[in-house]
Amino acid sequence: MATASAHADTEITQENSTWPYEHETREERDTRMAWWREARFGMFIHWGVYAVPAGIHDGEKINGYGEWIMSKGRIPVDRYREYAAEFNPVKYDPDAWVRLAKKAGMKYIVITAKHHDGFALYDSRVSEWDIADATPYKKDLLKPLAEACRKHGIKLGFYYSHALDFTHTGGAGNHWDPSQHGDMKTYLRNVAANQVAELLTAYDDLAIWWWDMPVNMDKEKADMLQPLLRLRPGIIVNNRLGGGYRGDTDTPEQNIPGTGYRDRDWKLIKYDVLDGTVRETQLFNLAQNPDELLKEHHAPSVASLTGNRPQPHQVDLAEDPRYAAKREEMEALLLSEQKRHHDPFRFWDQPQD
Repeated sequence: MATASAHADTEITQENSTWPYEHETREERDTRMAWWREARFGMFIHWGVYAVPAGIHDGEKINGYGEWIMSKGRIPVDRYREYAAEFNPVKYDPDAWVRLAKKAGMKYIVITAKHHDGFALYDSRVSEWDIADATPYKKDLLKPLAEACRKHGIKLGFYYSHALDFTHTGGAGNHWDPSQHGDMKTYLRNVAANQVAELLTAYDDLAIWWWDMPVNMDKEKADMLQPLLRLRPGIIVNNRLGGGYRGDTDTPEQNIPGTGYRDRDWKLIKYDVLDGTVRETQLFNLAQNPDELLKEHHAPSVASLTGNRPQPHQVDLAEDPRYAAKREEMEALLLSEQKRHHDPFRFWDQPQD
């Protein structure tokens, strides 16, 4: 683990960057990113203790996405921990999940190894707030999923909430329970960095690393975590670490950029919100009727903008009569969804170069 003392607004150069691919040539990058650019379509799985309350706490419906219930409901740490006693997924069948993803044409799966509530889906050596110690299930959920992905030729990625952690002392984001408050650097050093190292070294075929929500993450804090990526050579990393680092790929959420991202790989996250709490997510597209909407709405638009690939030139869909009408339809659909369900992630849209 390396810690830099540079100020947050220090210009990131080859000399002071901890980005593991800083000296990578274009040819080396193209080789490393080749499978990602061809894969295009994947599944994003959000799963954790928040599945127990399922949007309802103490008989009251909590508005917002289900995985944010601890925050939206201002649930104290001790009270939220009680839900873990009911998290016992005895019917978990990762092989069936992977087979379903593959049948749908998906090429990879990303799962929340740890979301903002701080709960880990594997047996962490540095915390007992995990599947092995806090639940009756007491088994790693990630290992069998990794094995199923390997068996069926599907790439695997882990989402890890590095800054926001509503349970571990010092994690960002918990403004309602004083018992959780503490020093963020201590949290990053003792919990986040160790868990990142655990995840990067314990699952041999890990191909994607997904940071999320860099709240209060300056360059100094980011440099406490980013060097750990060297533990998994070749891994593809998104743009949500913070500290000025852009990673390998931009990640617009619920919003298809009109011209793509020039000279950048990017991945659309599209999900459907059902009753405000239950949601399914696909990287690239999600719909209640995925075959039709993937074909007629999102896939043509994203594919025509070379989603997952660098965008060297502006593409104007209006010039292509095949997609012009569908784009208008798609934009109307997305606008309608954004009005119905406030999307707190729109600030992730990166400015174009």
